[in-house]
Amino acid sequence: MPLVALPNGHLLIARPPSADHPETRYDVVDRRGQLVTQLTMPSTERIVGSGRNSIYVAAIGDDGLERVRRHPWP
Repeated sequence: MPLVALPNGHLLIARPPSADHPETRYDVVDRRGQLVTQLTMPSTERIVGSGRNSIYVAAIGDDGLERVRRHPWP
């Protein structure tokens, strides 16, 4: 999923992996289109959605199964 809308109006934009940055990366952009920050996660994780106060992350475990976790989001 290349874009994830957050409840505060910010947008997460997925960055493609590269040889220099194989991890999962997102740019966080505000309503004016300004870069707020960047998120970096292990390559086995990706953000799949957001809720009022949380983001949801799908992660592939050592057993090869993908699980969804909820994390607080400011």
